[in-house]
Amino acid sequence: MSKNSRTYRLAFWFLRCFCPPHLLEEIEGDLIQRYEHDLKSGNYKVRRAKRRLVWNTIRFFRPGIILRGKKSRKINSFDMFINHIVFAWRIFKKEKFHSLLNVSGLALGISVGIILVLILRYDLTYDQQHINHNRIYRLGARQQMQGDDFHGAITARELAPVLQAEFSQIEKVTRLEVWGRTLVTPSVSETKSFYEEEIIRADSTYFDIFTHKFLAGDKASCLTDLNSVVLTNSASQKYFGTTDVIGKTILIENTIYSITAVIEDVPENSHVKFKILLAGLPDRDWFDTPSESFWNPDVYTYLLVKQGFNPKEFAVAFQTIYHKYFKETGDRIEGKYTPILEPLAAIHLYSTLKADLPQGNIMYLYTLAGVGMFIILLACINYMNLATAKSSGRSMEIAIKKTLGSGNKNLMGAFFIESILLSLISFILALFLVAFILKFTSFNLLIGKNLALDIINQPELLIVAFGISIGVGCLAGSYPALVLSRIPAMKTLRVTQVSYFSGTNTRRILIGVQFIVSIFVVTSTLFMQDQIDFVRSRNLGFEKENVLVIPIQDTVIQKQITPIRNEILKNPNILSVTTSQNVIGMTNTHEKWGMWAESKEGMKVNGFTVFFVGENYLQTMGIELKEGRDFRVGEQGDLLKSFLANEAAVKAMGWDDPIGKKVRFYQATEDAHVIGVVKDFNFASLHSNVEPTLICKIPQEHGFLQVRVTGNVSEAIQSIQNQWESIDSPHPFEYHFLDKRFDEQYKSDVTQIKLLNALSYLCIFISALGLIGLSSFHALRRTKEFGIRKVLGARMSHLISLLSKEAIILMIVASLIAAPASIATVIWWKEGFAFRSSINYLTIVFVLIGAVGLVYSVVFFQSYNAARANPVDSLKHE
Repeated sequence: MSKNSRTYRLAFWFLRCFCPPHLLEEIEGDLIQRYEHDLKSGNYKVRRAKRRLVWNTIRFFRPGIILRGKKSRKINSFDMFINHIVFAWRIFKKEKFHSLLNVSGLALGISVGIILVLILRYDLTYDQQHINHNRIYRLGARQQMQGDDFHGAITARELAPVLQAEFSQIEKVTRLEVWGRTLVTPSVSETKSFYEEEIIRADSTYFDIFTHKFLAGDKASCLTDLNSVVLTNSASQKYFGTTDVIGKTILIENTIYSITAVIEDVPENSHVKFKILLAGLPDRDWFDTPSESFWNPDVYTYLLVKQGFNPKEFAVAFQTIYHKYFKETGDRIEGKYTPILEPLAAIHLYSTLKADLPQGNIMYLYTLAGVGMFIILLACINYMNLATAKSSGRSMEIAIKKTLGSGNKNLMGAFFIESILLSLISFILALFLVAFILKFTSFNLLIGKNLALDIINQPELLIVAFGISIGVGCLAGSYPALVLSRIPAMKTLRVTQVSYFSGTNTRRILIGVQFIVSIFVVTSTLFMQDQIDFVRSRNLGFEKENVLVIPIQDTVIQKQITPIRNEILKNPNILSVTTSQNVIGMTNTHEKWGMWAESKEGMKVNGFTVFFVGENYLQTMGIELKEGRDFRVGEQGDLLKSFLANEAAVKAMGWDDPIGKKVRFYQATEDAHVIGVVKDFNFASLHSNVEPTLICKIPQEHGFLQVRVTGNVSEAIQSIQNQWESIDSPHPFEYHFLDKRFDEQYKSDVTQIKLLNALSYLCIFISALGLIGLSSFHALRRTKEFGIRKVLGARMSHLISLLSKEAIILMIVASLIAAPASIATVIWWKEGFAFRSSINYLTIVFVLIGAVGLVYSVVFFQSYNAARANPVDSLKHE
C-alpha cells in the first residue's frame, strides 16, 4: 500500500489523535500488517481492504486504549483480598479430604480455646461483682504458739469492733459466721422441714460492704433486728413459692425469724455463698480473760478500706492492737500473732489459709490452660504439616505468580487468607460444638461450674471467640506464609529442584512436636491417675468401708443414745455402733485445741486435734490400739479424765513411755492422763500429714451416730430409719457412707484427672487426624514409586514399612523426650500430697507401645490401598 494513499493518511491521523504514544508504533504496525495480508490473500479487493483498515482503526477507539497510562484502573487491595478468598475457596473445594481434616482439627482446637476462655473468665472474675471489690480485704492471721503454727482465714469476733475504732482508714467492718447443716421450717405451723447447708450469720454492715441486688426489702434496715433474716430468690421460691414474703416468719433451729428482704441469688463465682442470711452475732462470754478471746478465732472478718490504704502500714500499726488486747495471753502461751490481709478478688485462687471457705486452685487453671494451648498447637501443626507437604505441588503456582509480578507480601497475604478462611469455617463449627457440649453433656457437672455460651447477653464472648479463631488461623498459616512465599521462582521452574520445597525436615520437626505433646499429656495424666488411685486405696489406719454416718439433730435423740444403740445392735446386719463429735473425713484440721501436755521441761501448751467420742469408737472405726488400753464401756472414770494419743502426738511430745503422761485442757484445773496409744490414722485427706491427735471420751454423746453394717445393707438402713423416725419425726432421716464422704476430699483432684483424660484423648485424636492427612498425601504422591517397586518384586509389607518406618522412629524419639518431662512435672505436682506413690516406669513403656501401635495402624490403613493397587494403574498416575 502506498504511504501517500489518502485512506492510509486519514486512518492513521485518526489513530494518532487518541492513541498514547507508547502504543502507537505497535498498533500502526499491526494495522499495516493486516492490510497487506488482506491484499495478498486475494480475498479482498483494494476498496474492501481499505474499508477493513478504517474499521480496524476505529475499533481501537475505546477507553482501554484512550486512557492507557493516564487514568488506567489500578488493582486495589480490596480486589486482591477478594481474589485471594476466591482462590482459597477453590483450593478448599479441590482438596476436600485434606481441607476437612484441617477444619476438623482447627474446630476442635478453637472449641477448646473457647471453653478455656469461659473457665478462665469464670474463675478470674471471682467476687468482682461487688462494686468495691478492690477495696475489700479479708483479715486472717498467723497464730504461733508452742507446738502449733496456724495460718487461718478466721479471726476472733471480738477483733472487728476494735479495728473499726482504732484504724481511721477502715470504713466498715463485717463478720460472717458460717453455719453447718441446719433444719429450716417455712413457718411455725408447717410440719415439713428441710436441711439447709448454705446459711451464714452476719453483722448489720454486711450490705454496706458487699453488693447484692434487692428484689424486696430495704438494704439499710434489713439486718438491724437480731431476729431478722434475708432470703435469696431461690430460697424464697423453695420455702414459699414467691418473693412476696416480707413480714413472714421462718423457723430455723427452733428460733423464729422475720423475713425482712429478698435478694437475687448469690453468683456462683463468689467465695461467700448463702441462701439464708441471719442478722447479728452474739457475744462470747465464757473466757477467763478478755485477752484469751482474741486468741480463739471463729468468724470471717471483712474490711472495707479507704482509697490509698496500705496493707504494710496496717501490719505495723497492728502492733498497738496486739499489745493492748493480745499480749497478756500471748506471753502466757509464748505466742506470736501476725495479721494477714487478702484482697477479696484474690482469695479464690491465691489464698492458702486453713479454715477457709471452698477455694479454687490456680495450679489447676495453669494445668488446664497449658493442656488447652497444647491442643490448639497440635491443630495448628496439622495445618502446617499438610501445607509444607503440599508445597512441592504448589511450588509451580508460586513461581508463576511471582513471574507475573506477585511479591512476597502478596503471597504471604494469600497464604494467611487461606488459613484464616479455614479457621473461620472451623470457628462456626466450634461455636455449635461448644454450645452442644455445655448444654447437652455432663461437662458442667464434671467441672462443677455452670458455663454457658451466651453470646446474646454477653457479646464480648463472641468477640473473644472470634479473636481466638483469627489467632489460630494466623498461627496455623504462619509457616506457609513466611516460608513458602519465599520460594525462589527460577529454581521452582526447574523440575529437578522440586525436592527443594518438600519441607521434609520441617515436617519431621512438627510431627515430632505433636508426638512429644501427645505423649507428655497422656503419660502425665496416667501418672496423676496412679497417685489418685494410691491415695484412695491406701491403708488409712481405719476401716472406712461399710460405715453409715447419721447426724444427731435433736436433743431427744441425744438423751436416748444408749437405748437406740442397743436396739440397733439387735439387727444381725449391724456389727457395732458409736458416736463422735468429729467425723473422719469431715474433720477440720485447723480446729486444734491448746492443751497442756507433759514434756521433759514440764507442762507446756501444745496444739492437738481432739476427737470427742462415745462408746466402742476404736472397734467401730477399726483403729488399731498399739499399747495401753481402750476406754472401758460404761466406765465413768474415763470421761474427760483419760486420753488416747496417736503416734504423731507421742512423737511431737517426745514421749518415750507415753502411758500415764499428764494432759489437760487449757482451762482445766485437774490433770488427765494418757491411757493408750493408737496407730496413726488419716482423718483428713492424704494432702496433709497426720497431725498430733488426742481422743477423749465425753459424757453426753452427740454429733454423729456411726454404724458399721454388713450383709444386707439396705435392710439395716431401713431398720435404723424406722426406729429413728419413731423417736425424731420432725427431722428428716439422712445418712451418708463414710467412704464416699472421705473420697469427696479428692473431688477437685478427680475432676482434674477426668478433664486431663478427656483432653489427652483429644490430643491423640488431633494428632491422628494430622497423621491420616500426611500419610494419605504421601501415599498418593508415591503411587507411581510403589508401582515401580512392585514391578521390581517388592512385597506389600515392604511398601507399607516405607511409609510407617519414619513415623515410628519419630514416635520413639518423641517418647525419649516427653517421658522425662512428664516425670518431672508429676513429681512437682505430687508435692501437694503428704503421701505419694512411686513412679511406675512401666507406664512409659505401655504408652510407647500404644503410641507405636496407633501410628502403625493409621499409616497402614492409609498406605494399604496404594500398596495393593495394580502396578499398571499406578504407573499411569500423575
